[in-house]
Amino acid sequence: MTFKVQNGKQTRFWEDKWLGKSALKEQYPNLFNLVHRKHVTVHTVLNGDPLNVSFRRHLTGNNLRDWIDLGHRVANIQLVDNKDVGIWQLHKSGQFSVRSMYSALLDVRVLSLNKPVWKQKIPLKVKIFIWLLHRGVILTKDNLAKRNWKGSKQCCFRTNVETIAHLFFGYHLARLLWRIIFITFGLTKPNNIVQLFRSWLQGFRWEKKKYYFHRLMCASLVNLVIQK
Repeated sequence: MTFKVQNGKQTRFWEDKWLGKSALKEQYPNLFNLVHRKHVTVHTVLNGDPLNVSFRRHLTGNNLRDWIDLGHRVANIQLVDNKDVGIWQLHKSGQFSVRSMYSALLDVRVLSLNKPVWKQKIPLKVKIFIWLLHRGVILTKDNLAKRNWKGSKQCCFRTNVETIAHLFFGYHLARLLWRIIFITFGLTKPNNIVQLFRSWLQGFRWEKKKYYFHRLMCASLVNLVIQK
């Protein structure tokens, strides 16, 4: 589901897909991890001057550059009085229907990204975990909180909220693994989950034997994060 923003009151700034091909929390995972209010609407954010967003600490380096980039992208957006419009991407009309949802669930082409993963000679639990990772439904503490879990959302090893982005890109073990992969194979670390599946999993020619080590690296990284 994507949203065409009108008054911005029905669209969540970070969590809904309204600016670009993915939600802003996926485009800017580090900013999303640092922001105080994660569920604010577009209307709330854009009605402030400067933008009505606050972070848990001062932004520097890449985080500051990301925030400046995001600010430039939303600078010229003008809100109007009409309600936001939801666009259902699984039907050419843009309107939701149970039939289109059911057809999508049965149509393997909708999940074509996962198809090469299931064919790989890697542990089944890793295949399942990669599939859950792609769907964004891994039971991290922030996802558990959405299911009315009452525990602390703080990571056991850091002060950050435990999110998928944090575990795979902010957690110290994950950063070490990405560094090792870069030094060993010259492969640059993806910035977020979307880029991970595009430039890593989709970018490789899975059917070629010479890419065996690429498959092994991805599976090993996921498996090691599982074992954290």
